[in-house]
Amino acid sequence: MKCPLFYTGWLEHESEDSKQHTDCLQEECAWWDKDNGQCGVATLANGMWILDQLVTGIVNKMPHEAQFPK
Repeated sequence: MKCPLFYTGWLEHESEDSKQHTDCLQEECAWWDKDNGQCGVATLANGMWILDQLVTGIVNKMPHEAQFPK
């Protein structure tokens, strides 16, 4: 039996059919996320992607040094 945890997390945003590339144990796995119906690593990857988008939005709204001439 092989564990696809890290491979699943890597593929989550690489392709829509990432679940076809893994040998997921689903409910039998300790990392299975019952609330979202997917691997816990995939849930973490989604959460990190959302945080990245939020922080990027904040950074883009911050004033830059070039906006304040001396």
